[in-house]
Amino acid sequence: MSIFTQNCKKYNISLAEDAITFYPQKTGIKKRGIHRTLDKQVVIIEVDTYFNEVDKLSDLVLQTRLGGARFIQRDDEKHDTYHNDSFNPDDTHHHLKFPYLINENNLPKILAVLVEYQILSSIERDLFLAAYQKYRMTITSKKDSPYSAVAEAQMSHMSVIDVAKEGEFLDTVEKNTEKKTTHSWSFFPVKVDLDTKKKVSLDYIQTSLT
Repeated sequence: MSIFTQNCKKYNISLAEDAITFYPQKTGIKKRGIHRTLDKQVVIIEVDTYFNEVDKLSDLVLQTRLGGARFIQRDDEKHDTYHNDSFNPDDTHHHLKFPYLINENNLPKILAVLVEYQILSSIERDLFLAAYQKYRMTITSKKDSPYSAVAEAQMSHMSVIDVAKEGEFLDTVEKNTEKKTTHSWSFFPVKVDLDTKKKVSLDYIQTSLT
């Protein structure tokens, strides 16, 4: 199944069923760093800097504000599934995994914390929610929707019930009618083939009314 993604000023974000992945954007500010060459020469270089607001989500915040969410590493059993997006998995990123499924009800609360810690702006939060709602409407109408399997199972269950009811009806008919008979009270008599237990419509028989 595809993953919802949203590009924001400080982070590109992908949203899986139980995790949010943050890909930090460049701040546009460079800082000086030290690089050692192979011959051990020291070279001063300028390197890009990235937004780091996600790092401010402490364990206390994760526990009390986000229901026990935690950052996970590559050894997590579901790590690879969180990269079903268009972002480069080799870029710096953070996986925030939740002990519950993310949905339309709890997502606003999660985003409220991200706004509070300046990971998103309030405008980006509103755009995020609107885009996510549209995404949910789209996937529920597709074959790979997580709800399609449930709907298919329900339809299958209903079919089983219908077949069972039809079987009960035919058993009742078998008990109360003789094989291939017509009824004087029926304007269009019905023939019942007891071998196959199928109802077969007959042509109108004038004599059946006499």
